[in-house]
Amino acid sequence: MILLASKNTLLIINTIFMSLRSLHHIFSLIPIFLQASGLPPYYNHGGDSSRVASSLSSGVSTIFSTNTEFAALKEDGSVVTWPSMRSSGSDSSHVASKLSSGVDTILSTNGAFAALKEDGSVVTWGKYEDNGIVEFSCVASELTSGVRNLVSLKELHYKRSRTYAALKDDGSVVTWGLSDSGGDSSCAATELSSGVVKVFSTEFAFAALKEDGSAITWGQQGYGGDSSSVVSELSSGVTEIFSSCGAFAALKEDGSVVTWGDELYGGDSSGMASELSTGVVKIFSNSLSFAALKDDGSVITWGDKRYGGDSSRVSLKLSSGVAEIFPNSLSFAALKDDGSVVTWGGVSDAYLREVQRNQPITFLQRLRIMVQSLLIK
Repeated sequence: MILLASKNTLLIINTIFMSLRSLHHIFSLIPIFLQASGLPPYYNHGGDSSRVASSLSSGVSTIFSTNTEFAALKEDGSVVTWPSMRSSGSDSSHVASKLSSGVDTILSTNGAFAALKEDGSVVTWGKYEDNGIVEFSCVASELTSGVRNLVSLKELHYKRSRTYAALKDDGSVVTWGLSDSGGDSSCAATELSSGVVKVFSTEFAFAALKEDGSAITWGQQGYGGDSSSVVSELSSGVTEIFSSCGAFAALKEDGSVVTWGDELYGGDSSGMASELSTGVVKIFSNSLSFAALKDDGSVITWGDKRYGGDSSRVSLKLSSGVAEIFPNSLSFAALKDDGSVVTWGGVSDAYLREVQRNQPITFLQRLRIMVQSLLIK
């Protein structure tokens, strides 16, 4: 009886396997069929630009991309896009005349592009499939002229933000995209109507620096959109704002630093409060951590310990003589006055073993490390 059941189980598994092989064979024929019919391959995510080959043969100055598509900006200010069967982000046919000249730069997010033109107007194309979207059409009339700069949300794992903020010459800010990630800035409409000089972003929120030295935030609360806990400290004296993918750090005139947002991304610097209360001249950030350079050449770090927030391993080397810091997405490199380089950050087996020796990692913590590492790759 047990033997018969085992044989039946094996037969079912074999049948399923053969069915999957058949399906795989059928799907493998789809690109061949599409190619024979003259259509772009189903899995063409911008890899086939043959339809616009002549337009791309010369004069391209730079190229921008979404997750699956490309847009080429040419020296004459025109834009060339090519199709992807799975998304309409690269279909710019409805705005082709506006992209034929005068484009200065392009911002790209997941499935969408926004072009800033020399005349201060903004042109967008692409596809939004999420609910809770503030459509570009809702704000298009405000973006026909006078736009100075475009800012999109930061992206940790892949391009997914689909949210923009446009800073205008009159100091006002216009936003569109995912409502809960800063596309809807109605909560700060009055503050953003004038006086803004710069706009910054995390993965799900924005911060605006105003000419009076105050800072205004909006977007997802846990990622820096809510600065109510430090509102008094941000009311004046802010000279610059820096961001990781989930937190902001404001540098003030007196050399102090104010942080807010997700503590895992550097939103909580209370452990370094005394070191950050004075003497900071510049702040650097990667996706998950911050590093502050002080006027005595020392460096203070905070944020995700695995990705640059913990510099204790090289603390002696960072105690003086640092001239500049260079971050990548997960680590830092400090250039010293004597021409030497000091590095820290990134996940390493050695670091994890060291942590384990001092403080055992739980199963859930280890699982989180593995998942996050896979997502970032």
